[in-house]
Amino acid sequence: MIHDGFAECMRVLDDYGTLIFKWSEVQIPLKKVLEAIGHEHEPLFGHRSGKNMNTHWLCFMKFE
Repeated sequence: MIHDGFAECMRVLDDYGTLIFKWSEVQIPLKKVLEAIGHEHEPLFGHRSGKNMNTHWLCFMKFE
């Protein structure tokens, strides 16, 4: 479900558009989410935040 949702977001994004992705790994680790998204979409950069550093912010860009 995460893979399909992310793929749809990238499909409708304009070329060179950016997607900001927020994930809280309270139940599912970010590593598993990135595996589900697939290696064809690598984040440009990311940041951890929150009291326990469980929230991740990632930036993706759609290239031509």
